[in-house]
This record gives sequence, structure tokens and C-alpha cells, in this order.
Amino acid sequence: MKKIYFIFAFSLFCYTGLKAQTPSDKDTTKVCQQVKKYTYCEIGGRWDTRHLSVEVWADYGQKEAGKENPVKFNSMIHALNIMASNGWELVTAYIVPVGQSDKAYYYILKKEVK
Repeated sequence: MKKIYFIFAFSLFCYTGLKAQTPSDKDTTKVCQQVKKYTYCEIGGRWDTRHLSVEVWADYGQKEAGKENPVKFNSMIHALNIMASNGWELVTAYIVPVGQSDKAYYYILKKEVK
């Protein structure tokens, strides 16, 4: 008899547990509406000793990265401030060593797509 009560209680517990984990259509609609979509950009730069400025290029995911036509800025922070004023938000930054003593600075940025 105890086995029957145990099996009945266990199956009732499992049924209510499974029932409680299925979201309603209203819940999934709210979650889908709250998901934000972003576009990403990578800007990179190196110090140009000839012109005493920073050469900065941007990669938006195109086939040809912007390294062929770099833009000159006073510093990488100047380039980052320009991007921030256009709605871009910093995600992460990293440095890559180039040669013996040179470094390339990279920033990953994101912008919300509306």
C-alpha cells in the first residue's frame, strides 16, 4: 500500500514539475521583445613615428578591412571618443605586439540596431 501511495505522490510531483516549466505565449513574447540586436566593429591602430600620430583603421566585417586607408588621429583615445560620439559602445580592448618594440591597439565596439 505504501508503494502505491509513493508511486502516486511521485507521479503527481513529476507532473506538476513538468507543467510548471512550460512558459506561456505571453512570457516568450516578452523575452523575445527584450533581446537587443547589435552590430559590431573593430578599430585598430598603430603609432606612426613619421607623422607623430596614430593610424587607425576600422573593420565592420567587410571583405577588405580598412587597413589600406587608415585615418590619422592624435591618439587611440581620440579615435575611441569619435566612435563613442557616433553611438558606439566599448566592449573590450586588447594589444597585439608587432615586431620587436611596436604594438597594435584594438578595440571591439558595438552599436544597438533599432
